Amino acid sequence: MAPRVLLVVDDSAVVRALVRRALAGLDALSLEEADDGDRALARCQSGPVDLVITDLDMPRMSGFAWLEALRREGVALTPRVAVMSTDDSLERRERALGLGVCVFLRKPFSAAEVRAEVTALVEQLRRSR
Repeated sequence: MAPRVLLVVDDSAVVRALVRRALAGLDALSLEEADDGDRALARCQSGPVDLVITDLDMPRMSGFAWLEALRREGVALTPRVAVMSTDDSLERRERALGLGVCVFLRKPFSAAEVRAEVTALVEQLRRSR
């Protein structure tokens, strides 16, 4: 089986590198990166993406705006989406869940937490296909 495509979307190169390091060695994944919502949307429109980990607070197109654009484009729930944010208020969590987010990770996150959540999402994908 081909590796699942995981798109990591965050304007911070450091955060993208931390996620990449946390997921190192997971052969079931092909990791790609985008530094903002515009690039992430273009990537999702260009070919299949199975999983996404995205920040909510980014310049140009926020994570919320990106999730809304996915829905408008009919890509909603095609990638399973996890959100990372320093603000995990109930309002933001509910808004994210309403836009199809599966997992909400609070920044700063632990590598073990990211790895466990992504592994669970990959397993969900495996069972659903």
